[in-house]
Amino acid sequence: MKWILKVGIFFFFSTFSWAGETIRLTTGEFVPFTSKSLKYNGVISRIVTEAFALEGIDVEYGWYPWKRAMALVKSGEWDGSSYWKQTPEREKDFYFSDALTQSDYVFFHRVDKPFNWTNLEDLKKVSVGGTIGYFYQAAFEQSKLDVQWVSSDEVNLKKLLLGRIDVFPANIDAT
Repeated sequence: MKWILKVGIFFFFSTFSWAGETIRLTTGEFVPFTSKSLKYNGVISRIVTEAFALEGIDVEYGWYPWKRAMALVKSGEWDGSSYWKQTPEREKDFYFSDALTQSDYVFFHRVDKPFNWTNLEDLKKVSVGGTIGYFYQAAFEQSKLDVQWVSSDEVNLKKLLLGRIDVFPANIDAT
């Protein structure tokens, strides 16, 4: 079973206008979609930048850990943020654009430890890794899963290879 992830950009209710002709967006490192080290800051950043350019608006990006990127928009310090999954919880505070991409989220696991699941209850039988601030965090916490939270998918991948966790969810196109 896998999750389908549709993501867009979101804007905080009170900051939906721009001073001058520049919009300030937070984002995070999520290669190949967004990264300050990639040409055009990644494919999603290029799409966002080009879309705003068609309206005569420049884009300034601020690169932050995902949780902080969201907090900076919610506090009004930045105008919006790029590349988020739309969830009912986030809809309470943000406007979302139409989806920019659709991606599959899957559980990564070692081939020597087969893994099948149909619901979150099945995850209580394995050691789970999770990335702080990702869309699944609230669901995992509500299900009272014992998750080892870390700052990046890369850390989770290393833990998986070392046998410190059994599974972790990640975007199949970015890992």
